[in-house]
Amino acid sequence: MVGDSTAQRRLRGPRWWFAAASLLIVAGVPLFCLLWRQWVNEAQSCANCRSFMRNALRAYSADHGGWFPFGGKDEWDSLAKCIGDNPVHVFTSHELAQKAEAHWKATGTLSEEVCCYRYNEGLRDDDPTDMVIAYCGRPTRWECREHYVGKLGRPCLMTTGIWEWKSELEFQELLARTHTFLAERRAKARHR
Repeated sequence: MVGDSTAQRRLRGPRWWFAAASLLIVAGVPLFCLLWRQWVNEAQSCANCRSFMRNALRAYSADHGGWFPFGGKDEWDSLAKCIGDNPVHVFTSHELAQKAEAHWKATGTLSEEVCCYRYNEGLRDDDPTDMVIAYCGRPTRWECREHYVGKLGRPCLMTTGIWEWKSELEFQELLARTHTFLAERRAKARHR
C-alpha cells in the first residue's frame, strides 16, 4: 500500500507540472503579443510628439517670414534648424529618442539614422493646403481616429498645420504633387 501511494504521488506530480506549464503558455502568449505590439508601436512616432514637432515648425515659419526651415546640407539638417529649445525626441520615434539626443549633442543636427521623419524643404505656411511638409519615413499604423486604427498609411504634416493620416496611395499622390510644386518653385527662382 505504501508503494501504491508513492506511485500515485508520482503520477500526480507530472500532471501538476503539465497543468502549470500549460497555464503559463496560455497566459504567456497574449502577454507576449501585448509586449510585441508595444515594441512595434515604440518604433513609430506618436501623436503627442508629432504635435510638438508641428508647433516647432510653425513657430520657425512665424519667425522666418512664413518659410519652413531650408538650406541645410540635407533635409534632416534643415529640419534640425527648428529644434532650438524644443526637445530633440519630438523629432523622432520613442525607439530612436536616445540615439537622436546623442547625435544632436555631438553634431547639432539630425540624420536619417536618428529621425523617423522625412522632410520637404522649401515650403511656406501659405502654400496650397495639400502640400506635405513632413511625413513618417515608412508606412505605419494610425493610432488615432477610430475608423483608421490599425490601417497602414502615413501621418503627414500638411501646410494647414495639421497632421493627417493618409493611405499609402493617397500619400504617394500628395508627395508627388508636393515635389512637383517645389521643383517648379526652384525653377522659377533660378530664372529670376
